[in-house]
Formats: sequence, structure tokens, C-alpha cells
Amino acid sequence: MATITLEEWAAHLRSVDLGAAITRAGIMLALEGQRHAALGVTDAPGGLRVRSGNLRRSIKGVVKSVSGAKSVDIRLSAGGGVGRGLVNYAAIHEFGGTISAKGGGFLRFPAQTGTSHTGSEVHRGTEWVMVRSVTIPARPYLQPALWHIADKATEVMSLTIADAIRGDQ
Repeated sequence: MATITLEEWAAHLRSVDLGAAITRAGIMLALEGQRHAALGVTDAPGGLRVRSGNLRRSIKGVVKSVSGAKSVDIRLSAGGGVGRGLVNYAAIHEFGGTISAKGGGFLRFPAQTGTSHTGSEVHRGTEWVMVRSVTIPARPYLQPALWHIADKATEVMSLTIADAIRGDQ
């Protein structure tokens, strides 16, 4: 068992890069949030139907280190470009809302009951519905992921900082 003086311990603690440790923990939490949000975009009952996978692929966890401070800002987002452009329906699924036809026209989409469509392909004989507006219920996937990583933040930060102090970076 090694012996260390208080002065040596203080010098060791001063040499630990807590900012880097906190950034590492933030990156781990952002990736866990990204993973958890992607799991929220599933074909589960009451959840979002997955057609193209573009929404799931657009989910990003990002960490921004605050300069000069021992903190990080973790952000989860969805809807950014994924190959073919923006996923413009990301927000309506997270928050819900009403979509109205432009210029007093109609929205047209395949009926939900008895339809025969897979993905974006609609088969002949499908019944179509025409409405002036449709209300989409909120089916959050980002907010539950933020709650999930908030529950894990103390543990992940503590373990990462302890690793840095031990020198197990």
C-alpha cells in the first residue's frame, strides 16, 4: 500500500483535467440519449411507424463544452439532413399539432382502416381520405431520452471523474 502526503494528493488533483473528464462523460450521455431516442421511434403500439428510417437516422446527440467552465451542454435534436434532406416531420411527432391544407385546399392521404400500403408505396384500390386539416398527437421521443440521460448523469459523471482521478482515462 502506497503512502501519499496531502501535498502530493493536492498536486495530483491539480494535474487532473476535470474539463476533459466532464466532456467525456457528456459525450457518453449524448450518445446514450441518441440511442434511447432512436428506440422511441419504433413500430410499438402508440408509437411512430417506421417507414424510411430517416427520422431515426436524423437523431443526433451533441456535446458543447463551455469554455473556461467545468461543464458541458448536452443537446438532442432530430430533423437535420440525412442524405436526402431535412426530416421536416420531426417536430410534429415530438410536440403534436395541426397540419392544414394550403390555400383552402385539401390534404389527401390513404385511409388507415383497411388500407394496403407499405412504406411510401400505396397499392391500387386503396381508399383515400380528403380533409382540410389533421391533428397529430404528440408522440415524444426526444424528451423521454433527455429524462433517461438526466437520471444517469450523476452516475456517469461520478464514474468518469473518478476514472480521471485514478488515471484510468
